[in-house]
Amino acid sequence: MVLQRAGFGVDAADSFEKFQDCIAQAKAPYRLFLLGYSIPDPDRVRIIASVADSTTLIYQVPELIPPLQLVNDVRELLLGVDEAPKLS
Repeated sequence: MVLQRAGFGVDAADSFEKFQDCIAQAKAPYRLFLLGYSIPDPDRVRIIASVADSTTLIYQVPELIPPLQLVNDVRELLLGVDEAPKLS
């Protein structure tokens, strides 16, 4: 995965049930949930509702974006816009 190669820790889930399993097994709280454009709307709604009270950021990717943009977007979200170095 692009984010793993960029140095991010990634747990991937392709269903709401697997998402719940990841949350249940997490040793520390997640800092970001990335919801890809291919996640079915019913699962997307359930995921967002299940973490509504969380302080974890949610990044919804509405369409396929270039890998470098994805990495930069995630860096900005996690580090803050002013602190995140841009890759080019």
